[in-house]
Amino acid sequence: MRRKVFHLWLYSYLIILFIPILITTTVLVYSQKMLDSEVNRTNDALLHQVRQAVDNQINDIRRMGTQLANDPKVLSYYSRYNYDRPDVKLLGNELISSLRSYTVANGTISDIYLFDKRKHYALTTSTYLSGEELYRRFRQTYRPVDDFTYEQWLTWLDGSGKGAFRSLNTGTDGAKGLLVYTQSLPIQQTQEPPAVLVILLKQERLISQIESISQGLIYIMDDRNRSILATGSSADVTEIDLNDFPEDHGFQNVSIGGEKAAATYISSSDTGWKYVSVVPLSIYAEKVTMLKRLIAVSFLLCIGLGGGFVYWFTHRNYRPIRHMIDMVSTKVKSNIERGGNEFSMLQRFISESAAFEEEARRKMREHEKTGVNHILGRLLKGKFDMSVSPSQVFDMLDIRFESDRFVVLLVQIEDYEKLFSQPADLIPEQKLHFLYLMVTNIFEEMLGERYKVYFSEVDGMIACVVNIRDECEVASKEDIFQAVREAQATLSNGFLVQMSIGISDIHSRQASIPKCYGEALEALGYKFVLGPNQVISHGMIQSPRHNIDYSLELERQLINFIATGNYEEAGSLLHRILLQNFTGGTLSNQFGKLLMFELAGTMLKAVEQVQIGNEEMIARKNNFIMQVAECGTFVEMEKMSLSFLRNVCDYIQDKKKSHNSLLKDRILDYVHEHVTDTKLSLTDISLAFNMNPTYLSRFFKEQTGENLVDYVNQSRILLAKQLLRSTSASLNEISEQVGFASSQSLIRVFKKYEGITPGQFRTQHHAG
Repeated sequence: MRRKVFHLWLYSYLIILFIPILITTTVLVYSQKMLDSEVNRTNDALLHQVRQAVDNQINDIRRMGTQLANDPKVLSYYSRYNYDRPDVKLLGNELISSLRSYTVANGTISDIYLFDKRKHYALTTSTYLSGEELYRRFRQTYRPVDDFTYEQWLTWLDGSGKGAFRSLNTGTDGAKGLLVYTQSLPIQQTQEPPAVLVILLKQERLISQIESISQGLIYIMDDRNRSILATGSSADVTEIDLNDFPEDHGFQNVSIGGEKAAATYISSSDTGWKYVSVVPLSIYAEKVTMLKRLIAVSFLLCIGLGGGFVYWFTHRNYRPIRHMIDMVSTKVKSNIERGGNEFSMLQRFISESAAFEEEARRKMREHEKTGVNHILGRLLKGKFDMSVSPSQVFDMLDIRFESDRFVVLLVQIEDYEKLFSQPADLIPEQKLHFLYLMVTNIFEEMLGERYKVYFSEVDGMIACVVNIRDECEVASKEDIFQAVREAQATLSNGFLVQMSIGISDIHSRQASIPKCYGEALEALGYKFVLGPNQVISHGMIQSPRHNIDYSLELERQLINFIATGNYEEAGSLLHRILLQNFTGGTLSNQFGKLLMFELAGTMLKAVEQVQIGNEEMIARKNNFIMQVAECGTFVEMEKMSLSFLRNVCDYIQDKKKSHNSLLKDRILDYVHEHVTDTKLSLTDISLAFNMNPTYLSRFFKEQTGENLVDYVNQSRILLAKQLLRSTSASLNEISEQVGFASSQSLIRVFKKYEGITPGQFRTQHHAG
């Protein structure tokens, strides 16, 4: 088998090893970005300070230039054409003194010239000089690098413009450079001014101020990107393309002298100059470079040492897995090696081993359960072989009685179909097995905390042997009875399982267990008397009655009620008979069955007496006989008897209604046929139908709602009214024709039913 787990672990450990390396690299990159940002921020702040300091100096010079350009003495001096006059010389001396005071007051100023371009005459801080003398002195004092002639020098002064600054290199190394400020005189005349104010500034003083603020390279450029001032070599700034810089401020990586540098720049709103700070990357990248080297060495160490340790730990951790794989036999390994890694193979092996072990345990439990059922079944029925030591057999089957006092419960399941009302793929054997487990678990839960209980299946019933620990027999009986009632209620209400339970008395010694079983079986038999779904203890049936209270008079009354179809009276009498026999003591099982069969026989006698010939009723009678014989309880027999009684009484009532209707029609036909006979009376009609006059009158009233005598008289009045309307016969003649004995009888009866006499009726009819 390939070592998949080994490789998986090795790759996992390597990934974990590279996580801190990746984090460190990320931190390094982020730190370098932070360092660059911090350097730029610092340089920017320093540049702002440099700009403020230089702008202040430059603004001071410009204000000085403006002040001198507007000085009345200067204007008066250059308006004169003869500088040799005493008063002009005196004014010139005063100006020299003023210029010297400006130089002394501002240490940045090297010298100040007032140069008359018309006469090429100059006034300095110390003397009067001609133009050429000033030129020679300027060259001797400052020694400019760019050698130019006197005419070029004049042109340089002439093109200075208004308030302009220029840088002038005065040494090969730039150490004595000058910053020259020139201002036209008068100030408002910028084209061909007659005179020029020249202020020479010491660059070293400005540079020293800048260096006191920043130790880096600072370049100051004018608005035409010409170098004004530099703390380094001014030649270096030519390598920077200032046209790429934005107008205000920014940052750029540049190359100066072949070395990479970071250039930060800002602009001055006062002068329009650009201030550029250039810091070689080597200055602040040295530590970063050192850090990179350390990290690179750490990477190599992590990969080398870490990789070695990773492989060693992986191999060490994989060794137990390899040993477990080697412990699996080759045959088993070939059966379960179906792809996957070593873990999946071990998992399948353990799962299959556990399943095999569980199956073995299940079979052992089934065998043990079969053994317990067999031993307890034989013990309950008294068939246990006493030649074998019971304790040895009980120990083998884990049956341990803690005392020698026992009670036996017998549970007979009567109805459990509602438990499986939902569709389920269970065969009857599976349903019974599930039901057995459920019943035994609930009974063990109710009784197991206080008693040792063991279960067995006996003749289709569940037998429970209860081993009692308590010494109080009365308390134990009551406690067991209540626990059994609770278990039955739980199964009946929660699971819709109906059952009857027989409970024996408490007996001592194991040899009394068969007696307990017999008592429980006898108690269970009394469910015929008490009905289904009952808990019956043997103590409830120890003194039953062995006689029934059912006299011949009661039987005759029941037959008469049935024969007349009176179900209410027949049912009430049947209920009174049952109450008389089943109250005041427990009727024995045999005599209870005898009473029910006696009552069934009485109902069959009544059926025979009324001579029922209907085929359906005959079939119901035969079905009733078979159902009564098959009933298992008194309640079922009572329910069956009342149902059959209802059918018989309904049939008799229907038959009586049919007979009464026919008799009523015959009586009406007889009355209509003999209504004109003066002898027709209640007695005459009763004799004709062989009936009692009183019964005849009541029967006619029940069937028609009218009295028979009234019906006869009204029929005669109806005929009389027809004759009164259609004939002129006398009342005597009419009375004879309609059946009255005399006209007085006709008048009396006519007025009784019509409210008027026959004569008045005739008069009203003819008048209408």
